[in-house]
Amino acid sequence: MTLSPLSVALAALLETGLNQLLSLDPQSRERSKTLYGKVLKLELQRLPAIWLIFSPQQVDVLTCYEHPAHASLSLKWQGLQVLRQPEKLSRYIREERIDLQGDPALFHAFS
Repeated sequence: MTLSPLSVALAALLETGLNQLLSLDPQSRERSKTLYGKVLKLELQRLPAIWLIFSPQQVDVLTCYEHPAHASLSLKWQGLQVLRQPEKLSRYIREERIDLQGDPALFHAFS
């Protein structure tokens, strides 16, 4: 698979921003312990998939990953709000706004 330089640059930007945000929250390390060693795959309509790999030090954002993810989330742009409102996850799945595969507890820990 050939990756575009733009995809790689956007993933790097997302990784840097995400890790900066996490560093601003003193409780983020404690709350994210359940995610350590886990891989989440995110697919947003019309964009390439990204994989989030969690460790105690940081979150890595990859544009290509060869192993299966522990959980996978595919969503349309309108479903983005579920990232801020995980209590609506079941409703969004029923309404087919999102498709969640794997362990839903990982998604809840992420959101």
